[in-house]
Amino acid sequence: MADIAGVAYGSLILIAIVNLLLIAFAPEIVSIFAPRAYAKATWIVPPIAMSVFFIFAFDLFAKFEFYYERTSLIMVASVIGAVLNVALNYWLIPILGYEVAGYTTLICYVMYAAVHYWFMNPICREELGTLPYNRKILVLITFTFLVAGFLFLSAYHSVVLRYLLILITGVVGLIKRDYLMTIMKQMIRVRKPN
Repeated sequence: MADIAGVAYGSLILIAIVNLLLIAFAPEIVSIFAPRAYAKATWIVPPIAMSVFFIFAFDLFAKFEFYYERTSLIMVASVIGAVLNVALNYWLIPILGYEVAGYTTLICYVMYAAVHYWFMNPICREELGTLPYNRKILVLITFTFLVAGFLFLSAYHSVVLRYLLILITGVVGLIKRDYLMTIMKQMIRVRKPN
């Protein structure tokens, strides 16, 4: 079980880093790949990129529902996510514009992952006698990712501030790399096969 958790934590951290890079450089990416008329799409990139993290996370939890053939729970989670998405978009897009769709997508995938996590726990207690993941580690990875993502988003108004934030993050990561690697190794605890 420790091997599964270690791979999951490492994968979540990798997905978080890749998506944070996308969020940090979204204004440049959008300006390169989209015409000037789509510049406002820059503001939608962060919540969509954050949604990718939760899409990956829900799959880590849903695998237990598939394996133990509790597919009705997957249907329930899907219906909850879909209904919430339609309701939020129906209610908020006319008021706030199409940009809010990125945030409703994020909210729905957070809910979707949370529901799958909630469903996974009793299945694993019943079938395995234990939980595969440490909730505190999952919350730490997720919270750090969301805070960093919204910090980069808040710096979109100022190129200088955003690049300063990127520089500070890079320098702190470089200075604290040994400490960060130790923490990652403790979280991952991947054992070598015999």
